[in-house]
Amino acid sequence: MSAKGILIAFVIVSLLLIGMMFLVVDVRNNPVQDNQSITNTTERQKKRAQALKDSLKSKVSSTTNNVALSVEAINAAAKDILEIITELEESLFPGGLAAHDLKTSDRVAENNTVFFKENGEYSEQSIRFVGRLDAFENVIRNLQKTHPTLANITPEVRNPHTGNTDWLNYNFKDFPAVASYSRLKSLAEAIRTKKEEATAALLKNK
Repeated sequence: MSAKGILIAFVIVSLLLIGMMFLVVDVRNNPVQDNQSITNTTERQKKRAQALKDSLKSKVSSTTNNVALSVEAINAAAKDILEIITELEESLFPGGLAAHDLKTSDRVAENNTVFFKENGEYSEQSIRFVGRLDAFENVIRNLQKTHPTLANITPEVRNPHTGNTDWLNYNFKDFPAVASYSRLKSLAEAIRTKKEEATAALLKNK
């Protein structure tokens, strides 16, 4: 073969090799672009997932704090009313029930003195007693507005049937002291039970 033929053959082969190189580079570049696109999409998905996770975490944290505050409010209201009930019990029977001979007197006068003034108005203890009862029941009523789990809890711990008479008069006026003492014990138990029911309901879906 002549020198000219060899040169032409070399040029043709070179052009073919250069063309193949471009094809290889193109093939290699396309997957890189696809991988980069996939990587970018994955990063965006991760960011969205993290944002959603942070949002849910924030909501859970907020709900948990809200429940904790609600439980605390019920416990505080229960503590207040139970304290005044204990105080009334001690006023009815200083030193405890066992320290008094119930056979000698029904202690009606002593009972009325604890709950009422001479003019029939509430005593200072009774004012605090009824006020704290109202507060306990109102705490549950108010929490029912924001906590659906409390919907089936009846806020009242007092018997609503008073024959159109004031509740305190109906339940504590002109009764033997031991009867009032027994009613206070029953009321305290009802408050503890109500507190436990409300707390359990609040924590149910925490």
